Amino acid sequence: MLDNFDDLYLDYATEKECSFKSTLVINEKLYRLIVTDLKMWTKDAACKKRALDQIIKLKLGTISHQKNLPIQVAIPGKNISDSQEAGMVITKDLLYNSYLDMIIDNFLNYSGDVEETIEESTSDILVVSFKTAWKNTNEQKSRVLGSVVFDKKTKAIIEFSRDIELQNNHKNNAKNTEDKKYRYKIENQFVTYHFNKKTDGKYSLKAFTIGSKINLMYDKMLYNI
Repeated sequence: MLDNFDDLYLDYATEKECSFKSTLVINEKLYRLIVTDLKMWTKDAACKKRALDQIIKLKLGTISHQKNLPIQVAIPGKNISDSQEAGMVITKDLLYNSYLDMIIDNFLNYSGDVEETIEESTSDILVVSFKTAWKNTNEQKSRVLGSVVFDKKTKAIIEFSRDIELQNNHKNNAKNTEDKKYRYKIENQFVTYHFNKKTDGKYSLKAFTIGSKINLMYDKMLYNI
């Protein structure tokens, strides 16, 4: 698949009409739900370490639904105590994760043991699950679980999912937030890609999902985010 990446996936400019949904759930209460129409123009399907603004453009369209409640807790790295800040779409982060080769490159650069299992094999697809050993980095433990779905005829990846499980990754804030300290732990981070074949036989991104689960201790209260 890697040897034929440019032949399998889009290598020319294309425009997509799609939708974007962003959610934030804290202790099973929905604080944010934004659904909007998007127009995405991309030069090709591979990032190749080029500036994103040169190969992809994103235009926000009509917001069909928005629920955006102000919250009184600080999530690490995000200033979302203000509801307007909470509603912003960080396009740089969104676009960076829309490229398949970025996540495959990170996966292949993993140094350690990987356990692979064929979960399903039919005349059309091959499903392979994988699991890495626990790895210690800066006193934090992590491992990666996921699955890859190949199209047998072309050997293209048509689905890819990765879930990073984390342990011992407690972090404290460097500063006080309104004189209240917080402590948080990221339990996992996950991403899933789905591809479909265009009429010319090349694959393009159909959908992708990114998420994370966080435990936050703030002002002596535990929040599951």
